[in-house]
Amino acid sequence: EVSLAQRLLHSDFGKQIQELDAELTKQVEGSGPHVVLLVSLEPNAQQAEVTTGLGMTVCVQRSGPTMLVDADLEVRSITRAFEANGGGLLDAIIGADDYVDFVKPTSCEQLKLLPTGNDFATVDTTDAAQIAQRITDHVEEWKRRFDLILIDAGTATSWMAKQLAPHADATFVCVQLGHSQRERLIEVTQQLTNDGASVKGCITTSDAR
Repeated sequence: EVSLAQRLLHSDFGKQIQELDAELTKQVEGSGPHVVLLVSLEPNAQQAEVTTGLGMTVCVQRSGPTMLVDADLEVRSITRAFEANGGGLLDAIIGADDYVDFVKPTSCEQLKLLPTGNDFATVDTTDAAQIAQRITDHVEEWKRRFDLILIDAGTATSWMAKQLAPHADATFVCVQLGHSQRERLIEVTQQLTNDGASVKGCITTSDAR
């Protein structure tokens, strides 16, 4: 975790994150609480670095509790980076557990982590209304306890991204250089808007190959 923080905050990538933090300050008005959603056009591990780096930057430059939420059910990069084994978001959604039971500390005192959760947990989407209500209840509870909630929701077309989109004050799309096409970005942005997202801009990440 320490090496991850150092790599993010003391690199060119860290500079981009600080610029994103400044943009976020302009785009999201008011003192909070605020929910910020990060999604991508395709599975993108660097998206997790953006989310984590932004959270650490916020902790350094501002006061107030912040929570990272790993809602990327496919990649789970944040959960793996912090070695946050055990229960998490999925367990809170599908069961009666309080999400607070799964929140993890980080090296930044004001920054907490809600990991993805049990690798074997699955969401029964047949009862969509009940699941949607549980997610709504959790987001409202997060907003009562944290000034800023940063959510890595994986790909923009994922089930989790669609569920979380209406609850976010700002949504940013991570675009990987050399992979994303303009037409696809326009299509995904429109889909997000239809899902209730407030898309504020794009974040460019390098080709991980």
